[in-house]
Amino acid sequence: MIDLQTIPSDFPAVLKDRAFYFNMIIREIDFDFCLIKNFGSGSLWGNFLIRLFDSKPGSLKYIVRLCKSISKYDQFGKDFWKQLYDSYWSGRLIRVLYSEGCFTIEEILEMVVSTREYWQFLCYFIDVIPEIELRISNSYVHSMLSQYIQTYKADNWKIYREMIEYGFPKDSIFYLIRYDRYDDLPKYLSTPNFDINQKIEYSPFQIISRIQIDSLLAFAAAWGSINCFKIILLNGGSVTSNVAICAFFGGNIEIIRLIEPDYYGNGECLSKCISSGHYEIANWFLEQNSDFSSQIVTWYNEGCFLPVFSLYEEKKHINSVDSGLILFLMLF
Repeated sequence: MIDLQTIPSDFPAVLKDRAFYFNMIIREIDFDFCLIKNFGSGSLWGNFLIRLFDSKPGSLKYIVRLCKSISKYDQFGKDFWKQLYDSYWSGRLIRVLYSEGCFTIEEILEMVVSTREYWQFLCYFIDVIPEIELRISNSYVHSMLSQYIQTYKADNWKIYREMIEYGFPKDSIFYLIRYDRYDDLPKYLSTPNFDINQKIEYSPFQIISRIQIDSLLAFAAAWGSINCFKIILLNGGSVTSNVAICAFFGGNIEIIRLIEPDYYGNGECLSKCISSGHYEIANWFLEQNSDFSSQIVTWYNEGCFLPVFSLYEEKKHINSVDSGLILFLMLF
């Protein structure tokens, strides 16, 4: 836990409290989530949970528990839920909440009217929203949704529901890599004309969207799948700066050590590992790269609220950052 005594004395009390609850959430500690209403707007906390959900896919069950405690009727709750609906990252999260009875289809359709990213959002509901409701005025969106309906309803939505849960079908190479099932990987790699450096196409069902995953090696790095990473690397997978960014995001130090330091010398690798909560790797990185304060703005833009406080906790590297920059970071 954060030792709040280490935070500068001139730091506003409300931000100290906000930092405390940020810390609780990032570490997935259960508490009465209604307490946060005193320390920020519904929009702020909704945005924070969406960013956390996207940075740490494994936090889904914890975030669902928090969301279920938020009312849909008071102003805080209305702002909170609007923020969640207004993000193209939130479709999978709202789908889980729907499956647990937190929303009706009617409520989802009502909210989606004001959602900017409704194309990606509605992709998560094409099996439960009546097709007539999807006849929206935007011809491109309607065409794409109709295409998905025709593709996935043939097998009674089996593959579609696998896409929602895992981001890809269970019989795909991506499923093997995500769960590091390396024993079955060689049969894919030995397929005639298989391209080990094939580009991964965008999918609205992809679980990680805050980084660009453009190759199988980057995919393995982002999920921290060390055994699959080694096999792909040995079979000709190309290491790039983007693979390094994915490795820091994934937080597997073994994978990071397999990548030449020249590929992760910029601040983006550091910001990604902090945004996904891998503070021990951030400290390891900072011990070798002392340019700490220049990363503050990068972290802010990445929606990272806790790196400075994590490093306070470790009592490392903090002398080069003044309280004004910390305040800027925490104001979000």
